[in-house]
Amino acid sequence: MHVTRHLLSGAPWTLDAPIEVLNEQPTRLLRDVLRSESDALSRARTYLHNVPTINLHEAQVVVARECGFLNWSRLQSFFEARDEVSTRRTNFRTSDQPDYAYLRPVPELIRRMAELLGTVTRATLHGDSRPPCCFCLVPGNKVVAGNGVWVCEDCVRECIVIHSNHMQPRDTPSDVDEHHDWDDRHCDFCYLQSPEVEPLFGGCGSTICHRCSAKCQRIMDIPLPNEK
Repeated sequence: MHVTRHLLSGAPWTLDAPIEVLNEQPTRLLRDVLRSESDALSRARTYLHNVPTINLHEAQVVVARECGFLNWSRLQSFFEARDEVSTRRTNFRTSDQPDYAYLRPVPELIRRMAELLGTVTRATLHGDSRPPCCFCLVPGNKVVAGNGVWVCEDCVRECIVIHSNHMQPRDTPSDVDEHHDWDDRHCDFCYLQSPEVEPLFGGCGSTICHRCSAKCQRIMDIPLPNEK
């Protein structure tokens, strides 16, 4: 059974894609620009002046800017931090004797991800101990915490609205689906695996199931969509 998975709108699908997929994008963009394909030329002209002379480095800049990063180096650092968070959560989840030492670096890694994306605020960098939401990376909002994962009020509200409206998953490029085993995904809050906890909601490498988002909704006292 293929899991129904909705990507939240707080961040583009690219922040949830495997790093292998992102690494292919500059080469594809460069190839398509050299072929004078209209979509590729339009993408490049958004960030570059001399599109006909584009090189691989400039294609990397275009892809990085499309994903919300200043340059390719920051994008790579973001994905390295994201994947380390995922690895640490998995080690904690699958260990016979879970050790919270696995999760100790996670708050700083989440802050690093937000800083690299440019969403972190001065207050967050100077004394605000609350980590940004793991789904949209926006700091400063009220969050509910799990084991090494946090979700903010806005993302919980979006989960509830999506589920109540029976919305379809956001469209993502086919090459992303080829690299993902969606049926192997689990909720980062309760650790139950799909399809047992379908649907799942995701963003920036984090995943939450409908049951856990409903619990967060009750904890935060967020009105349901049909409530006034």
